[in-house]
Amino acid sequence: MIMRATRAIFYKIHKGNATAIDYLEWAYRMIEEDQESNSLYMLASMEETENIFKYQDYFNRSLGELEITIPDFEDCAREIIRELCLKIVNKTRDPFEVTRDIFKVTFEIDYPADLSVWVNLDDGIDRIIYDDEYYKPDEKEFKEQIELEAKNYLAAQDVENIR
Repeated sequence: MIMRATRAIFYKIHKGNATAIDYLEWAYRMIEEDQESNSLYMLASMEETENIFKYQDYFNRSLGELEITIPDFEDCAREIIRELCLKIVNKTRDPFEVTRDIFKVTFEIDYPADLSVWVNLDDGIDRIIYDDEYYKPDEKEFKEQIELEAKNYLAAQDVENIR
């Protein structure tokens, strides 16, 4: 759990869109996982209106105090894909939108073979939306296929216990 939270925030940091809320949520998750450091407590107690640079400073101090190293970008991206798959399975977002987001993350890590299914799913969405005259999948069945692939990805992540 500690590394999952860390990978997720580092993905956002790498993309340049980590917010004060992201830093606060990371700090809360670390504390929930019984992590302790002075900087972590300072980070968790900050107001949302604080300067983002102050958040970054306490975040970096916390990393050092907790001896957490910066994870590999691909690992961070795969964590974001895991979180997106959870949104599909839990039905908290439209599966087509989430599949598009997963496709974008897959692109960022150069389309690894184990994620190629998401490229095909993204293509299928185009066929449904833009009414491909040669092949148009059934929308309901396609959403079920997306959910199945999300479940498969989540199961693989838990079994491998590497991401």
